[in-house]
Amino acid sequence: MTSVLRSDLNFFRCHLEFFLSILLKMRKFFFSTLSILLLFTSCRKDPSVTQDVVDPLVYNPDWTDATHGNVTPDYTTVFPQDAVNTIEITIGATKWASIRSNMTSIYGADFGSNVGGPPPVPGSTTTEPSYVDVTLKFNNKTWKNVGFRLKGNSTLRSAWASGNYKLPFRLNFDEFEDTYTGVTNQHFYGFEELTFSPGYKDQSLIREKLTADIFRMGGIPAPQTAFYRVYVDIGAGLKYWGVYCSVEVPDDNMIKNQLSEESGNTYKPESTLSGFVASQFEKKNNETTADYSDVQQFISNLNSSLRTSNAAQWRTNLESNFNIDHFTKWLAINNAIVNWDTYGAMAHNYYLYNHSTKNLLWIPWDNNEALSKSPGITGTVSGGGPGGMSWVIAIHE
Repeated sequence: MTSVLRSDLNFFRCHLEFFLSILLKMRKFFFSTLSILLLFTSCRKDPSVTQDVVDPLVYNPDWTDATHGNVTPDYTTVFPQDAVNTIEITIGATKWASIRSNMTSIYGADFGSNVGGPPPVPGSTTTEPSYVDVTLKFNNKTWKNVGFRLKGNSTLRSAWASGNYKLPFRLNFDEFEDTYTGVTNQHFYGFEELTFSPGYKDQSLIREKLTADIFRMGGIPAPQTAFYRVYVDIGAGLKYWGVYCSVEVPDDNMIKNQLSEESGNTYKPESTLSGFVASQFEKKNNETTADYSDVQQFISNLNSSLRTSNAAQWRTNLESNFNIDHFTKWLAINNAIVNWDTYGAMAHNYYLYNHSTKNLLWIPWDNNEALSKSPGITGTVSGGGPGGMSWVIAIHE
């Protein structure tokens, strides 16, 4: 009996040692695996957590909510009507070289390539110049990594070819927030973007500003404007580029400020309105929703055969989603101030905003050619088919 018990105990001891050895190995494997998993997960970036965020107050000691934050826009400071503001922009030699390279690729010619030569051949391109990040100073405060790019068509082409440093440009204050987190949601006294018009072919320098003022006085929403002295450093110190007219961007604060809403679709078309092509209706908001039904209905109504067969019904349909009274008021003012560089002679320089109660509204843009000696728009310009000016005449027939 004793020998049998001893044999059972030895059997149990052997099996116990075997299981303990297995557990020990499993323990080592478990902790090794756990260590690897912890190391792996610690190296991964959680997409829900922002990494390496820089405190704007540390990145830029000049930062305050009122001056650099996304706050209620300060129109008095940015668009004063009784003073000329001054800004300083530092681009630097390297980024100026980058701008020249980019512009050469777009226009096929370097800056100043036509100095003393005949005026450049008019042309257009849908390619916009690239942004570079610059430093801006205003009212003894600094804005870092501000997006700067040249803008315009004939104005830019002419100045670029002739080597004129008074170039039209646009500023976007949070363009580089993904690259420099210290400027996340950076604004300029509540404004995200500003454009600067050099007063091309305007020795008075007042056309852009005066035209916008006239439109607003006539009940047509138009951008706020103000004059700025602009100094720019492209690598050789600050140089005076001249007096510019700063122009508010409609899809920034203007629509909400003047129309008390901003949720409707905002478009910047390059279209004669003779047919709908999505690429000709750049959406400035609601981009993720490819809903163009408002402008599609407008263009369908505008170009309907009812225009000649049943004018009354055509007008009724057109007015169902397009504000005719607003448009004809714009047209009257636009013709009176001899503003040819817009719809009627050109298929650009206007915005459309779909208001919740007022339907599609016409918003004027880029008025530097207004109040000039060029002939006015009379409704008989060439190509005045359904998408030209002649459809306006039909409204009142």
